[in-house]
Amino acid sequence: MDKVEILKMAFEKAETAKEAMELAREMESFLKGENLVPKWVTESQESDFFGTPVKMPRNKRNPWTQQDLLNLNNLIVQNYALDDMPVILGRSRDSIKTAINRLKKGEYSLESEEP
Repeated sequence: MDKVEILKMAFEKAETAKEAMELAREMESFLKGENLVPKWVTESQESDFFGTPVKMPRNKRNPWTQQDLLNLNNLIVQNYALDDMPVILGRSRDSIKTAINRLKKGEYSLESEEP
C-alpha cells in the first residue's frame, strides 16, 4: 500500500484534513511495523486526535453488533488510544473497556453469525 492509497483511505474515514493527516501517519507507521504496542494498552489520559469524548454516546444502551465488534477490533489493530475510541464508535469509554475484556475472555466472537 503506497502513501497515496493510505491518504485516500484516511480522508474517507476522517472528518477534517488534520484528522486525515494524523490517521495517515498512524497507518503508515503501523504498516512499517513501528509502534507495535497498541495505544489502548497504555490508556493515555490525553487525547488530542479527536478532541473531547461525546457527552451522550449515540449507541448508548444498544447491544454491540458484529460490525461494532469488528470496528473495535480494527481500532485496536490500528493502534488507537482507548481515549480516541468513544468518538469513533459512539460508545462510552467504560463500554469499550468492557467489550475489550469480553473479547479477551471469548464472550464476544469476531466471527460472522451467518453459516
